[in-house]
Amino acid sequence: MTAATTTDKIATAEAVLQSLGVSARDLLHAAPHRPQVPTFREYVPVVYNAMPDTVTRDSYLA
Repeated sequence: MTAATTTDKIATAEAVLQSLGVSARDLLHAAPHRPQVPTFREYVPVVYNAMPDTVTRDSYLA
């Protein structure tokens, strides 16, 4: 990649950011949106309760 290509790409990125009304600083300091994900301890009972009441389900309790 040449310096001119890099310069062109940076200029294009800056133009896109400007059109969106954000800066590179905004992106660097923005808190990421991460949805809460249940832990195994929280999710296993949900799966267990969704299983049909059979011998297989009972074996998972042990």
